[in-house]
Amino acid sequence: MRRFEHGGDIASFAEKYSLRLEDVIDLSSNINFVKPHIEANFADSVEPSLYPDYGKLRRALASFYGSDEESLELYTGAGSAIFSLMRFLPQRDVYLYAPLYLEYERAALACSKRVFKIDRRECSYDEPGPSSIVVFVNPSTPDGAYHDLSKLLRICRERGCSLVIDESFLEFSAKESSIERIAEYENLYIVRSVGKYFSAAGVRIGALLSSARNIRKISATEPLWKISTYDCRYMNLALEDKSFARRSQEGNGEAKKILEDILRSSPYVKEFYPSEANFVLARLDGVDAPTLSRRLAQYAIMARECSNFDFLDRSYMRFALKEPRKLYRLGEAMDA
Repeated sequence: MRRFEHGGDIASFAEKYSLRLEDVIDLSSNINFVKPHIEANFADSVEPSLYPDYGKLRRALASFYGSDEESLELYTGAGSAIFSLMRFLPQRDVYLYAPLYLEYERAALACSKRVFKIDRRECSYDEPGPSSIVVFVNPSTPDGAYHDLSKLLRICRERGCSLVIDESFLEFSAKESSIERIAEYENLYIVRSVGKYFSAAGVRIGALLSSARNIRKISATEPLWKISTYDCRYMNLALEDKSFARRSQEGNGEAKKILEDILRSSPYVKEFYPSEANFVLARLDGVDAPTLSRRLAQYAIMARECSNFDFLDRSYMRFALKEPRKLYRLGEAMDA
C-alpha cells in the first residue's frame, strides 16, 4: 500500500478482482452506515444562481458541538481544514502522535514543515519541543482508542505549543470533547469531520474550532466561498433529524458486538483492540493483511490494510462497522 492511500477506493478494488461495484462490501471506509432521514427534496429547494449562505449551517453546527458560532470555521471536509491550519500556523516543527490520519503528515510536508513522530501507544506526553505544532487524533485511528489529554494540554501550554486535536470520530462515543478547553487555552484547535458521522463523505463539510480570535485570523486567509449551496442544504436537513443520534448509537452498538464476536472467533485474528469509534483494529495471526485481503476478496469484501500507518506492520487490519448482513458475510469469510 502506498504511503498516503486510504480506505474507500472500491472502484479500484472491484477492477482488481473483477467484481461488480454493487457487489463490493466496503469495510475499509469509516463512514457511518446509519444515515440521517432527509425529509425534503433538497435539490428542488436550492437556487443554484444564488451565492451560498453559511449562517444557518454555522449556527446549527455550533449548537451541535456546544460551541460559539464565532469559534467555528467551515471547510470543504476535514482535509481542507488540516491543510489550512498547517498553512496558517507559523511554527516549523510538527509533532504527530502516531499512528494517525495520514493527511496531517501530508499537509505538514506540503507546507515545508519538519515532522517528528511519537508513538502515542506509549502515552508519553512530554516529548514535543517548545513552540511547535502538536497533533493528536482522539479517538485515534486506526484503533479507536480514547485518551485523556489533560496532561498533554498542560505541557503544550507550558511550552507555548499549538495543540491540534482531531475529534472526527468522537460522535461515535460517549466521551468528552476538548472543545470546552478552548476557553482556557488560546492555542487549541479542534478539527471535526462532519461527513464521517452523518454518512455523507460526498458532502464535503468539515469544521475547525478555536478561539474567536483565532477563527477571525484564519477566516481572513480563506476564500469567501468554499462550500456549495447543495452541501449546505443537505447538511442543514441532516442536522434537523432529531432521531439520528439515537439511531446511530443503537445501530453502531449492535454492529460492534457482531464484529467483535466475529473477530474473537476467527482463526486469523490474534487480538483486537477496544474501540470508541466506528471501526475495530485487529492484529492478525498466521496470515498477513495482503494475504487476508485476497481471501476476503473472494467474498467481495474490502477491509483496510494498515501497514502504511506509522508504527504498524502487515499484521494489522481495520474493519469498519457496517450493516449486520454485511458483517455476517465477513463472518463467513473469516471462518473459511
